[in-house]
Amino acid sequence: MKKKSRAVADCVDTLTAKFYARNARSRAMAYEQAEQSDIHALIQSLVDPDAAILDIGAGSGRDAAMLAAAGCRVTITDGCPEMLAEALRLHPELADSARLAVFPLNPEDPLLCLRFDLVLCSGLIMHLTDGELALLAGQMVRMINPGGTLLLSHSNGREKFEGARDEYGRLMIERNGDEIIHLMTSNGFTQKNQLRTADGMGRSGLYWITHVFCKRAGY
Repeated sequence: MKKKSRAVADCVDTLTAKFYARNARSRAMAYEQAEQSDIHALIQSLVDPDAAILDIGAGSGRDAAMLAAAGCRVTITDGCPEMLAEALRLHPELADSARLAVFPLNPEDPLLCLRFDLVLCSGLIMHLTDGELALLAGQMVRMINPGGTLLLSHSNGREKFEGARDEYGRLMIERNGDEIIHLMTSNGFTQKNQLRTADGMGRSGLYWITHVFCKRAGY
């Protein structure tokens, strides 16, 4: 695993970061076992062998490992060192492609110089403020090759507590699909597909919206 660049900003919400640091193993195992067959089929339909892929917030590393096994060139990132360590424990074959990186990135981060055919961003944007999400949208379009694809998923249906937090204290700002489409369209993307799925871990009332965006010409 490559060391964290000093250019990466430590801007993760403190309570959210503490939750993942303390619960990294249980979170990784839950993600590893979640029902994701529809999402995995969708991901596989979007890539060709040897495609360059960035997985932002890689979780247990399961999606990245699936794509690496199919011949893709995968870079995995996570802003939590404990979560990244769990991903590599479960999928050690990803070690050479792993980066500790907090998104949105510091403007000087060398990752911003790389280009990818597909960017995966699953279950991250609920932990970002509106300003951070807008910055991330601009960075993702910059990092995607012309005609490339962004797969972006976010949850809805969680119980809200004080300060836009969930029962674990995590920052949890849920946005509807139209809000995300408007933001990404304003940042150089066109939506090609949208999928609504039940929660893969069976949590009642919770569902996921997965968007497939294509980078428009000229961006």
